[in-house]
Amino acid sequence: MAETVDTAPEQPAPRAALVYKLAPVFTTKEKPVCPPFEPGDRSWVEDWYWDFDDPDEEENDGVDRLSALPTEILMMIISHLTPGSLLAFSRTSRLFRSLTFTKRAEPIWRGARRRSGWRDLEAGGMNEIQHAKLVEGRICFVRTFDKPKLPTLTSSPIGLRRGGRSWQQYRRDFSLRTVLCQSCATRLIKEGDAISTEFWHLHPHTFSCCLSTRKKPGGDDVPDGQDSLFYTPEVLDQAAVLYKNEASALARNEALESASLTHVTRRSNFKGQVRRDAAKMTADESALGAAQEVEADWRRRMRADMIIERMTALGWEEEEIYCEGCGYLACDAPWCYQCFDDDFDDDFDNWELSSNEEDSLSELAELLPEDEDARDARILLEIKAERHGDCIPAPHDYADSFLNIDRLLKDDEWDACKDPLIEFAARNKHKRLWREEQEDQRYRREVLTLLFSRLKAVVAPARQGVFVSLATFLRLPSVKPLWQDQEAFDEQELSNKAEPAILRDLFDRVHRDKVRIFDRIVRAHFDDSIALPSFVKTVLECEPIACIDGEPSKGLAPLHAVLTDSDMDPILTRLTSLFRCGLCSVKHTYPAIAIHLVEGHDITNVPAYANVPSEAFRQATEGLLADCGLSEDDSFAFFEKMYGDARFDVTMRTSSGETETSVGETWAHVLSGKSPDELEAGRRKLFSSTDRDIVKIRLSVVHSEQAADSSPA
Repeated sequence: MAETVDTAPEQPAPRAALVYKLAPVFTTKEKPVCPPFEPGDRSWVEDWYWDFDDPDEEENDGVDRLSALPTEILMMIISHLTPGSLLAFSRTSRLFRSLTFTKRAEPIWRGARRRSGWRDLEAGGMNEIQHAKLVEGRICFVRTFDKPKLPTLTSSPIGLRRGGRSWQQYRRDFSLRTVLCQSCATRLIKEGDAISTEFWHLHPHTFSCCLSTRKKPGGDDVPDGQDSLFYTPEVLDQAAVLYKNEASALARNEALESASLTHVTRRSNFKGQVRRDAAKMTADESALGAAQEVEADWRRRMRADMIIERMTALGWEEEEIYCEGCGYLACDAPWCYQCFDDDFDDDFDNWELSSNEEDSLSELAELLPEDEDARDARILLEIKAERHGDCIPAPHDYADSFLNIDRLLKDDEWDACKDPLIEFAARNKHKRLWREEQEDQRYRREVLTLLFSRLKAVVAPARQGVFVSLATFLRLPSVKPLWQDQEAFDEQELSNKAEPAILRDLFDRVHRDKVRIFDRIVRAHFDDSIALPSFVKTVLECEPIACIDGEPSKGLAPLHAVLTDSDMDPILTRLTSLFRCGLCSVKHTYPAIAIHLVEGHDITNVPAYANVPSEAFRQATEGLLADCGLSEDDSFAFFEKMYGDARFDVTMRTSSGETETSVGETWAHVLSGKSPDELEAGRRKLFSSTDRDIVKIRLSVVHSEQAADSSPA
């Protein structure tokens, strides 16, 4: 165990009171990983006027401009409409209804379906209104009183506008040739047994004449082994037709069974046609859906290109708003509706539930009462700082309704909705510039590391093997501007321009550290009454500290500045000039202690960790020299040459104040510090010391006699 008592060396009383100053490590802050982004003016949050629900809807002034047009012009206009738009047109007025529901208008309906990608049906039985509803897929066959949003000229021809949102409300089934809202589908599409139970008077051949489906009202498939589902109104209608046919046959004195079988056969052929039509319409729906998705993707890309073009014109880079991985704009943007609407009620509730503020601040609240408004304001600031520090205020559904919607961009929409995206781009630019700066500094650091290795080979041999750490090298006044420079440089250019100044700073730094260490040990010698040269005593008496105003950055004091290696080395090489490593407590003289701190611990401030051993250890060292018949001027190297292989008895003082002796320790063990395990234990137990308080060191008599007996005669 090595002796590492943390006792500060006693210094001579200063002649003048010094101004107390914190070390730079306590007064300067390291640059953060990424400086926080400060958003600019957010007045657009209060001035927001855009409505995402229906930005294309214009106010209707109530003036009828179409009715006054000639019939030929109206027929030309409606010949370009989609089936859904034709249906909406026919429901506008009696005039338009009379134009669309005539024999003359049938080719217009058929042409509208064909232009939209729907083939003609093989099975009949549907009028143009029903056919248009089936194709459009957004108008319930039953609840005609519910007014759905009328389709526009750009509406989807298959009722799956913008990713199939209408399917969430309407249930279209080509097998049943119906379009029902969800409630009607659940109420009217049932199994045959359920319908028979509810309507017990059905004809026995009813279900043989009805269309069936394998789709549940919710859209799932009917499991294998279960009966198909039927549309209740059609079941009742077919039952009525069967009973009517039998009644007519009975009136004509014909067989009832013959009349029923005739209708069943006719309906069987009709059901086969409907199945083929359903297969074609399903294929058309898939093809049109794929085509619509392609068109929607094209419109989204066009919209994204238009937004990128406008953002580029404002000075932003494409990479600051566009994600190449997913192909969307601002895919990872922290849009926040709460910040936009200034509504933090939910956060307040969660904060009060998770916070134990009342328990922890009860005593403080009694001393400093806080009214409710002040408390709410304080909590609001804490909530914004903790949960909304990186948020960008934006309306609800901003990304889907502005950035990624399949609609071309308009000028008024851009002017109203651009500000959140601009703030997002500003954040990304801030991060990008910081990242580029760090990458540039990393590159320059690699170049400077090569210079560090080359200059070490020059400086270290000239300074007794002592050099500085890489971190110290990078912070030298002549080096720091180089790795902060924005322009790249090569090593040759660096060598030609900056190497002389860097060498000067390196030699000055190593020498200044040596003088500070020298000042520390000679003051300990002075306190221990060890003989010192007269010029050293003069320096100690005239200058109470090695640096000007106690600040190393200001340079050495005048008398300390004139000290040379020849003045300091005779004292630093003494055995009594041992230093203790402030991290592992190993004992070395200079320059070994400096080399150990830099290469073993990567220390940037060598004098801060090159400590003078405790007074008890210094007295033990002096006693050892006296026992060996050596003087205080003898060097550490001379003592190791004479007694390096000897064994020593070390007396230590325990924590209880008692002493104990360790017999037969090697000289390396006497000077050894903490082991790696002891260092780790010291980090976990900050107040537990593993240092040895050595009070006496003597040559081991037992080992000396054994060595003498074993020596040859």
